[in-house]
Amino acid sequence: MVAVADAFDAMTSNRSYSRARPVPVAVAELERCAGNHFDPRMVGALVRALDRHGWRPAVTADETPSGGGVPKAREASAPSSSSAPSGERA
Repeated sequence: MVAVADAFDAMTSNRSYSRARPVPVAVAELERCAGNHFDPRMVGALVRALDRHGWRPAVTADETPSGGGVPKAREASAPSSSSAPSGERA
């Protein structure tokens, strides 16, 4: 299960060494390798889940969400504008 999910994520995500592949291309590759590299039942489960729920990649901290603004991970790590000294709560 983890191998199929990891391969799907790797193929559908932008990496420093390759661009993200479209979901249908990634699924075709998983299906081609089912039985050799991947458990065919796990590939089938992923395909059924994608058919049922679709796929929308998560936005990571180093990407800008489609609506603009600051991603949550950066928002949480941004310095506070509070005047309280470090270690104290305002």
